[in-house]
Amino acid sequence: MPVSLIEGVASIVIVLLES
Repeated sequence: MPVSLIEGVASIVIVLLES
């Protein structure tokens, strides 16, 4: 699993949690 994909998913989850 590419690190970039993990970072992308993590960034989306963080945005959803902060909203």
